[in-house]
Amino acid sequence: MGDPVIQQKWELPPIRPLICEYRLLRLRYPGCGKLVLVGLPAGVSGSAFGPKLEAHIATLAGVFRLSRRQVAEVVREMFQIEILHGRCGRHDHADERHPRGPVGAFARGDPPGRSHPR
Repeated sequence: MGDPVIQQKWELPPIRPLICEYRLLRLRYPGCGKLVLVGLPAGVSGSAFGPKLEAHIATLAGVFRLSRRQVAEVVREMFQIEILHGRCGRHDHADERHPRGPVGAFARGDPPGRSHPR
């Protein structure tokens, strides 16, 4: 008998999104009646996407030069996460599903370097 032959097969584990939900309280000042929204915990951004997903989206769009539609398809297929790729109208109000910063600009369809008013 000869020496055993070893075959190794590499595989990726299933990828499932981790969703963190933050419930923010809306409080009314007793004196003036003004409503205020309590902020997010320290270190949590107002973005709909976490830093790792933002980095993947930026890599797909920036390094691999995929279109918004292609990035949305890859994110949906790989991570089971639906992201919007359509362009918001210039006069539409910002949607909370669109994060701020470069990823938000990408998701809204803004041209590079254009800031979106909040």
